[in-house]
Amino acid sequence: MTDERDAVQAWRELVDAAGDYYIDDLAFGTTARGFPRHWKDELKLLNTEFDQLVTERQAVKGKLDAKPVRIPARDANAALPVVSFVANQAKASPGKDYVVQAKVAAPAGVKWIRLRYRHVNQKEDYQTAEMTLNSATGTYTAAIPAAFVDPQWALMYFVEVVDRQGNGRIYPDLEVETPYHLLSVDR
Repeated sequence: MTDERDAVQAWRELVDAAGDYYIDDLAFGTTARGFPRHWKDELKLLNTEFDQLVTERQAVKGKLDAKPVRIPARDANAALPVVSFVANQAKASPGKDYVVQAKVAAPAGVKWIRLRYRHVNQKEDYQTAEMTLNSATGTYTAAIPAAFVDPQWALMYFVEVVDRQGNGRIYPDLEVETPYHLLSVDR
């Protein structure tokens, strides 16, 4: 439980560092899904859930006939899938699908790749579209539907990819750049 305790402590430090720099009513996703309105609110939930975890762990009784199970170690040097986007229109147009294309290099093969998109509005959840392989071009393609393209809102998108060994990434790569593309919409 050391990792869980450390995670709660890290969140506590984040709350302390943020102090009162931010308003108390921040939006972290849609209210319908019960997202907290501030880091302090999430800390209260984390503390409650951690206490519940401690109580559950103390109440657990081991089975005498239980056999240990080893979880295989993941290869720390596994070749992760790499995504490169195919250049597309600089703007989306209302009434037209916006097609996203990507090439994937995955030595273990692609298990799945998904386009995630939403309006530039943090109160919205991301929508998901499965990307399909065009074997003629070697590109994976999905579209942001025309009905979703609204001139009132710019769009943002990224892709999630998982290979057949369970290694996954999002692109654009958070460790290299902003982890999403911003897309203006013709007005």
